[in-house]
Formats: sequence, structure tokens, C-alpha cells
Amino acid sequence: ARLREWGENLEQQVDERTDELRHANKEITQRIEETGAYLEIARIFAGTLDLEKTLNRTAQTLSKLLKSDYASISLIDEVSLVRCWEMEQCTEERCPAYKSENLECWTVSGTHCRKEIQGTFKDKINECVECRVFRNISVKIAALSGVREISLLGSNVQSSNTACGRAMLSLKSIVSGVGQDDHSEIDLRKIANDCLTQISIPLVTKQRVLGTMAFGFKSKQAFDEHALSLTTSLSDQLALGIENAVMYKKSIQAANEARMLYRAGEAMGATIDKSDISGLLIEYVLDALQSDGGVVLLFDDEKQRLEVAARKNFSKIMLQAFGKTPSSGIVGAVLNESKPLLIDKRISCSRLHAELENIPFCSAMYAPLQYHGTVFGVVGTLSLAEKNFTYSDLRLFTTLCNLAGAAMHNAQLFDKLGGFYIDSVKALVEAIEAKDSYTRGHSENVAHLAVAIAQKLGLDANDIEELQTSALLHDIGKIGIRDQVLNKPGKLDKAEFEHVREHPRIAFQIIGRIPAFKNIAEIILHHHERYDGNGYVLGLAGEDIPFGSRVLAVADTFDSITSSRPYRTAESIEFARAELLKNSGTQFDPAIVEIFVEILDSGYIEPQSEESDVCPSRTTNGLD
Repeated sequence: ARLREWGENLEQQVDERTDELRHANKEITQRIEETGAYLEIARIFAGTLDLEKTLNRTAQTLSKLLKSDYASISLIDEVSLVRCWEMEQCTEERCPAYKSENLECWTVSGTHCRKEIQGTFKDKINECVECRVFRNISVKIAALSGVREISLLGSNVQSSNTACGRAMLSLKSIVSGVGQDDHSEIDLRKIANDCLTQISIPLVTKQRVLGTMAFGFKSKQAFDEHALSLTTSLSDQLALGIENAVMYKKSIQAANEARMLYRAGEAMGATIDKSDISGLLIEYVLDALQSDGGVVLLFDDEKQRLEVAARKNFSKIMLQAFGKTPSSGIVGAVLNESKPLLIDKRISCSRLHAELENIPFCSAMYAPLQYHGTVFGVVGTLSLAEKNFTYSDLRLFTTLCNLAGAAMHNAQLFDKLGGFYIDSVKALVEAIEAKDSYTRGHSENVAHLAVAIAQKLGLDANDIEELQTSALLHDIGKIGIRDQVLNKPGKLDKAEFEHVREHPRIAFQIIGRIPAFKNIAEIILHHHERYDGNGYVLGLAGEDIPFGSRVLAVADTFDSITSSRPYRTAESIEFARAELLKNSGTQFDPAIVEIFVEILDSGYIEPQSEESDVCPSRTTNGLD
């Protein structure tokens, strides 16, 4: 009997020890799994800072650890953020949240809420979650596990209507579906109908609220203290990783913005046409801010009003509603104060004019186009449906407008310099003609003919202007030729001819010193080259000769043949036409000769100079 009793006691002890070992083994296994989960999350965030990939892998890892059927991670939707000072109609300009780029006012230390200076995030967050500004937040589903409907990613959920939202608003974990039949507040049931239980955990760091994560089960689940502690611990680690990833994403965004601003400044600074600058500005604004429409209004000094310089997806009705005069609507307000303005249609704002109520837009921004106090106009952009602009967007928008303003200023300076430049060119031409009275008006005639050829060829305005200037200055090198040679009535000897042939090189030395005239100097240097390579100064041939030089060669020769010189009289247009055709392909580019002959045959336009003879003559002494 004693032996049997001893055996039974031993068996009981073995069973107890076995249960203890089994329990210990289970606990060790659980701890290993938990540790593995911590390591896996750390590994995920260490391996990549791509937030989308990181969150999806994390949702799968945590779902496996908690043996849940479904999992989701939702983050605060930045689009849902509103400006507290506008929602509360606050005018406390000393508050650090007032007109701040940071719309999460609960993360800003020392805010002036309820007429009291608040503390840090940790000190005030429990009060902030009761504020209607915070409760206005919605969350966006960023990751899902156990669900095939990937299309649900990115969908928005109003935080105040869900368990996840309540967890975020209370900053506490919430269990839903246990001991009750009403599953309406279980977020995951909207994704999976068979989800009966859900635990929702807020994602909070020491500095900010990020969102929530939720785990769903197909069966009723009871969560003990250990499970709740585990999920809270995991959420802390996850929140820290998400915050780092968000900061990384913002740093990448800032770097991309900096590169974009550099490209925008470079592109707008490279043009001197205000319409082109306006068009480029609209392109960069719509692309950088992902806005739907934009308009640039510039002052017309002659008409004393604003004129549309560029617009895209911006109707006349919108123009009328936002205002298009310096004294009306949003445009007038922006110009009068010389400050940018952000309009959010969700928020009641005294500056939101009644005319805008019926305009289908969500958010808009306007900024003056100015440079150091000089206002050139105003720029507007709007979002029609999805995006609500932030003050970070307004900063970027204003920076783009300032870059455009600087480009407008440069264009204005260039216009003024252009006037000085034209006067200088005329003075140089007069200096040439003062040395060679027989070629008076020749440069203007050549410019007139060269422009006619360029227009027939369809060249753009910049190329035409460059060619016209080259023609006006093509003989400026004659300033360096001796007067007795220039005005010699007879044929030049070899030495004199070689001396005359230096005038393109002299012109190049004069003009080439001006950086803006680099191309013009090249055209002038080669305007006596021949298509067959027997010209001067370098003996270039064919298309190696600059295109402008080939045009000048035809125009210069035509005017020379049909003009009088000390050593000969003018020839007729018919004679000059025949000479050009005769030398086409040898002295001249045949394509340009063909175009010029078409111009002559369609009705030759008389040269602009009244001091020149009507028509050209042949160059027989090398002076032209």
C-alpha cells in the first residue's frame, strides 16, 4: 500500500513537473517569438525606410505573432489636418502654432490654447485629444494583412467613428467585440465580415501621434494583461520606426524640392520673355504641388490693368470669382497686402468671399509676383477635389513665385538694356558708315534682307533677332581698315585686298569680347566664307559654316551688287538674281539661294534704308 501511495505521489509530482516544464517551455517559446518579432521589426526598419514596404511587412509579422486573422496599420491623413487658428478663429499671433507650417498643433510646445500657455507634447496631449481640431483628424489605411482587397489601401476613415479612432483619441488600447453582439465599431469588419474581435492600439511616440494599428480575429478572444502589454510594447517600437521613416521621407522630399527649385530657377532665369516665364511657373507649380489648375496675371502698364499671361485648367468663371483686378476679390487682397494667401474651403474664413462658394474647388493659394518691392502681378493655384494645401505648400508656392519674380526682374532689366543695346548698335553702324560713305545704309539693307530669309525659313524670334544684329554689325571691322583703302576709287592691289580681308577678324575681336554676343561674333567672322571652301577667313565649307553666316553671305552680296560703289555703278535686281543662281553651290548655300529667289519672285520688298540705292551691285574690289 505504501509502495502504491509512493508511486502515486511520484506520478503526481512528475505530472506537476511536466506541466511546469510544458508551461515554461510554452512561455520560453512565446518569449522567443516575441523577441523574434522585436528583432524582425528592427530588421525591417533597418533594411529600408520605404514606408509602404516597411508597414506591409510589419503588419504581417505582428499578425503572425499575435495569431490574428487580420491586421491593419492606419496613419493620420495629412489632408484632414486643419489650421487650429482658423478653425478656432484665433488671432493670437504670439502663439507658435499661428500660421505655422506644422498643422499638428498638439506637437507644438508653448501654444496659447484657452488663453493659457501650454507645455510640451507630453504635458498637454491628454487635453489636446479632447480638442475639436484633433478630433477632426481622419486616418488612412497604410497596410493590411490577411485581406486580398489591396484597393482598400489608402482609403480614409473618420477617426471619431471607429474603434481605431477612439484608441487614437483616448491614447489607450481598446478591445471591441468581446461580450457583445454589436460589431459596428469593429473597423476590420468593413474589410472582413467574419471578424468578431478586434484590438486597437494607438501609435504614439514621445513627440507625436502617428495613427493606430488593429488586429482582428474570426473568433471571440479574451486579451489578458500580458497580451495588452505586449501589443503596447510592440506599438511603441513600431511608432518609433514609423517616425524615423516619416522623417526620412520628409528629408527626401525636402531634397527633391531643393532640386526642383534649382531647376525652376535655372529654367525661368534662362528666358527673358515674361510670357515664357509665366508658362514655366504654371508648369512647375502644378507639378510640384500636385494642384489642378493655375493662373498668372501680369500688370499691363499701357492698359493699366491685369492681363492673363498664362493659365491651365482655370476657367473664366474662376477668374471672375477670385478677382482679376487690383481692387477685387482674393487677387485684390493679395496685391494690397503683398502677402501670400491660403484658402481652405472647409473652414469658415472671413476672407472667403461669397463669390467663391459656388466654385468647385477644395483649396487655393495666391501669392504676389514680386521682386524687392516691385510687383509684376499675382499667381494663383487651386485644388479641385482631393488635396487641401498646407502652409508647407504655401511656402514652396511662394518660393516658386519669388524665383519667377526674380526672373521677371531680369527680363525687365534686359528690356532696358535692349534699348541701350539698340542705341549702341546704331552708333556702331553710324561709325562704320562715317568711314565708308558709299556703304551708307548697307548694313540696314542687309539686316532687312537677312530677316526676310529667316522669316521665310521659319526661324524663332531669338534666332531672327540674333541674325538681324549680326547683319547690322557685319562690317564693323572696317573701323580697322585704312580710309584710303576703303574709299579707293579703283581696284585694290594684293596687299590692300589682304588688308580688307581682315575686317571680319577685326569685327570678331571687337564683338567677341561681349559674352552675350558670342554667336553674333561667330556669324560675322565667317560671313565671307564660301560654300566650296575657297572663302576667308578660315576657309570653312558647306555646313561647317555657321548658318547665320551663310544667310548673311547671300543678303550681303545681293545688296552689294545692287548698290553703287566708287569703282562701279549699281546693277539691276535681275542681274543680281542671276549672279546668285550662277554661284549657288559654290559661293553660296543653294538652299538659302533658293529661298531668297522665291522671296524676290514673290515681290521684292524694298530695303528699309532711304539712304541706300534701290538695288545691289557686284563686289569686285573685296570691300563688301
